[in-house]
Amino acid sequence: MCRLIFIILAMVVAFHSQAAGPPASLKYLDGHFDNDPDAALTVVMGKPLKEYNLDEYRGLTLKYTPEKAQGIEECVAKDSQSAVDKEMSYRKGKLYYAFLTLPITHDGKNRYLFYLNQTLAKGDKVILIYMCGKASADKIRKLIKK
Repeated sequence: MCRLIFIILAMVVAFHSQAAGPPASLKYLDGHFDNDPDAALTVVMGKPLKEYNLDEYRGLTLKYTPEKAQGIEECVAKDSQSAVDKEMSYRKGKLYYAFLTLPITHDGKNRYLFYLNQTLAKGDKVILIYMCGKASADKIRKLIKK
């Protein structure tokens, strides 16, 4: 009996730890750079996203500075620890690209996080995108490649 209770308790803890909390990176997509002239934040919700099977889109394009990029990169790395699927690429010891599938929300929506440090490929921007909805990871990958 004690063994059964222990197994049930372990399962509850494991399930609860997979609950969809907000990603650490979301703080950068919620007005963090509102007063920064080198940052552009795009937030789209609802009807305009229906054809993509999404409910929420948040995208940040930011002119690179080491301090800003490092903070975002650290949050993306933290988010990758709880991702259920991830693709990550490094260049020169820095995170260049990440596509993370985050745990689903309590209401069954898929969540994705995309990061790209263009400065590692001769650009000058850092891009961070969060998407939430019923769209599959394959559909999101195709959208990003457009």
